[in-house]
Amino acid sequence: MKINKIGSLFIASLVLLFSGCEPEVDEMNLDNTTDVAGVELIATQSTPGGNKITLNMDTPGVTGYWDYNLGKALTNKTTIVYPIPGTATFTFVGTLGAEFFTKTIEVEIEQLDNALDQDWYDLVGENTAEGKTWVFDGGPAPDGGLWWFMSPPGDKAGAWTVWWNAAGTCCPPADATGEMKFDLGGAANFTYYASEGADAQMGSFVLDVANQQLIINDANILGAEAPRGNPAGVYQIVSLTEDELVLYVPNNEGGTGWTWVFKPKGSGETDGGSTGTLGLPLSFDGSDDYVGSSSGVDFNVVTNPQQSGINPTAIMVGEVIMPGGQYDALTISLANAIDFSGSNKTIIMKVYSETPYPVLFKLETGVNGERANEVEVNHGGTGWEELTFDFNNARKSYIDGNQGAGEAFVPTGQYDTFSIFLDFGGTTSGTFYIDDIEQD
Repeated sequence: MKINKIGSLFIASLVLLFSGCEPEVDEMNLDNTTDVAGVELIATQSTPGGNKITLNMDTPGVTGYWDYNLGKALTNKTTIVYPIPGTATFTFVGTLGAEFFTKTIEVEIEQLDNALDQDWYDLVGENTAEGKTWVFDGGPAPDGGLWWFMSPPGDKAGAWTVWWNAAGTCCPPADATGEMKFDLGGAANFTYYASEGADAQMGSFVLDVANQQLIINDANILGAEAPRGNPAGVYQIVSLTEDELVLYVPNNEGGTGWTWVFKPKGSGETDGGSTGTLGLPLSFDGSDDYVGSSSGVDFNVVTNPQQSGINPTAIMVGEVIMPGGQYDALTISLANAIDFSGSNKTIIMKVYSETPYPVLFKLETGVNGERANEVEVNHGGTGWEELTFDFNNARKSYIDGNQGAGEAFVPTGQYDTFSIFLDFGGTTSGTFYIDDIEQD
């Protein structure tokens, strides 16, 4: 009898245990805290009709962000300096709790009484409504300059590093004679012309100052032909000044980076249009514009701070300041090309470094379209060393579509542009010196 009672108690316990483990389902339903009509949007101008505006969504329980046409603010409240006079419509995108919504508010801007960020004036000019027109800084025919070229992918720190000088050597874009205009006449207007006098293609633009991006809508910049440009119209700003606009796309359809260099229409020649220094040898003792074509690093001609070793008497040398990018390079254009048509195919150069690293000397695409090629040697990090680049043992450089990169190649033509990579493929940063570049 006692055993039966224990068994009954055990069975009852199991029943309680399993009944206690049955899942409980809590049904949670999202409910709206208000309706769209109940969402209060407030726009406050710092002065009557002024262009400094505070946008505020002031309804509890509602969250979202402001789209103010030229960018987005991921908050309920933001203050902007708006660059366009006239009636502006600002949009709040948010959630009521159970559903998303958009609601707009209009602001009448009668005066630009708060100064814009300088980048706006550099891009569209001081008369923002009239606008500013930009053209390529070189060409339109191949001229040896750097104004539309392949660069390393991924990081705009390498935007000035040349993988293939397309426009400068052989293959300018179809719209090399074109122009593009930015203005704020009632909106952020972008106008593209494939050539001077061609029909206008209208679009709009967003200048994202904080993230240094230029976004083109319903059109595209000069030289955006596939696979170079970005179909989405998004470009990173490398440089934006009154006299220069340099844009970069980190990954185009061809799998590389690409760099554009523009100048204001009607301005004088700037870096991209320079014809470069006279020719080899280069001792940096004269007054030539040694990097008139381009520089992938900071470069200066300075008094030799290391008169020692094999370079004890040179007064002036080239100073190369490397930021540490993987493919930082110094590019120099020559008025008189290097001639490799004969048997003399060796370049020598003095380099000062206390850090050992590989140095690559690259001949960019030649005067008559000759194949870009390169030679790599090692610096021992012992101060001034004379490096010998024997182009009888050169290799093909990487260019668009690979095209045999790395294969053995002996140049036989003429080359008026070359690039120097200190610590090729590495990330060494610092200040280094070069001197006495000559054909031996």
